[in-house]
Amino acid sequence: MKSVILAVLAFALTSFAADVQTKVQYVSTTAVYLNAGRQAGIAQGDTVVIARDGKELIRLAVSFVADNSSSCELANAPMIVVKDDKAVVFVKEVLKPDEPTAVQTYEAEATPETRSKFLRPTERANQLSGRIGVGYTMQDDREQTNYDYTEPSLSVRASLSRISGSDISARVNLKLRRTERDNKDLSSSSNRIYEAMLFYEPQDKPLSAGAGRLLLRETRGMGYLDGAYVKYDLASNWKIGAVGGIEPDLQNTKIESDVKKYGAFAAFEKRLSEANTVQATASIAGRYLKDEISREFLYQQISFLGGSKFRIFESTEINFNRGWLKDAEGSTFTLASFLLDTRYNISRSLGISFGYDNRTNYYTAETRSIPDSIFASSLQQGLRASVDTRFGDSYSAELGLGQP
Repeated sequence: MKSVILAVLAFALTSFAADVQTKVQYVSTTAVYLNAGRQAGIAQGDTVVIARDGKELIRLAVSFVADNSSSCELANAPMIVVKDDKAVVFVKEVLKPDEPTAVQTYEAEATPETRSKFLRPTERANQLSGRIGVGYTMQDDREQTNYDYTEPSLSVRASLSRISGSDISARVNLKLRRTERDNKDLSSSSNRIYEAMLFYEPQDKPLSAGAGRLLLRETRGMGYLDGAYVKYDLASNWKIGAVGGIEPDLQNTKIESDVKKYGAFAAFEKRLSEANTVQATASIAGRYLKDEISREFLYQQISFLGGSKFRIFESTEINFNRGWLKDAEGSTFTLASFLLDTRYNISRSLGISFGYDNRTNYYTAETRSIPDSIFASSLQQGLRASVDTRFGDSYSAELGLGQP
C-alpha cells in the first residue's frame, strides 16, 4: 500500500507581550528593588510578577519609582525573591515625571524552598493563549483493495484567563475529524472534546474549583468526566480536594449518564532545591454503573524532577473489591497497575528511558461476563526501554524495546 500524506498546517495563538521586562537588583527584608523605573514607563501601582526558571514566585505592586529603578513592598510576604530573578511589570499608564525617590540598597539571602501559601501563576485579564492545528491527510491506495480516503481535521487547545478581570478562567481541548471514503457508507466523523471547562482560581485565597469536562492530575486513574472539582490549600506544600460527575463518551461527544464517578485526593509538592522538585498524590475513587459498584480503587503517584536532566515517575492502582467484585476476583484487594519510568537526558538532543509496566486486567460492571481466559491472555506487563534523539527543531527518532 502506498500512501500520500499531505503536510499539516498549524499555528499558535500567542499570549500578549509583557509591558516591561527587567530583573531584581536588590532585596531587603521589606522591599524588592527593580533595575528599571520611570524612563522605562513604570509607574506607582503597576503590577509586578517575579519569576524564576519560568515559574512565578510572587506578585507585587510598585510602591516607589525613580528614573532608572523602582521598588515594591514585601510586607507580610515570605522572603522568596533573590537578586537577578526575572521581573515583568504590567504598565497601567504613563504618569508625568516626578521627583526621583531615594532608593536604599540592601541584599538578603532567601531559601529556595520557601513558598507562599497561595502561590499560583499570575496571568493578565482576558489573556488568550493556545494552539490551533488544521490538518489534511490523503491516502491513495495503489493495490486492489483501493482503500482511498481523505481526512480533514481541526484541533484546538486554548485557554482564556481571568475573564473580565475576575478569578474565573476557561480552557478547551478538542479534535474534530472527518474521514471521507469512496464508499459513502464507510465515511465517518470523530469529534472528541477532551476538555471544556470553567475554573475559579483566585490568587489570594486557598479555595479553587472548576466545572465542565475535565481530567485532574490528582485523580488520573478516574479518567475524564463531566462534573466538578474543588481544591483547598492546607499549606504551602499540601492541598486536598474532591471530584465527582458522570462519564462522557469521548468518541462521540456524548454523555453516558448511567456511569457516575466520585473521588477525593491529597497532593504534595515541594521544591527541594533550585532545580529539584518532588510531587506526590493519593486518591480514593469509585465508578458506579446504575448505582452498582463497577470499580473502587486507590491511585497513588510520586515523581521526582532533577532539573532538565533526570526524571523518575511511579504510579500504583489498587482495587478494593466489595460485593460481586470480591467473588469475581477472589480477594479483597487487587493490584490493578504498577508503572515505573525513569528518563535521563544525556544532552539536549539525546535521551534514554527505562521502566517497568505491570497493568493487569480487572472486572468491571461492563466486563463481568467476559471469560477468564480472555483476561489472562491480554495482560500488558514487562520491562520497557527506549532511546530517542532529535535532529534540529523538526525531526526526531525513537527506538524502543519491551518485554511482553
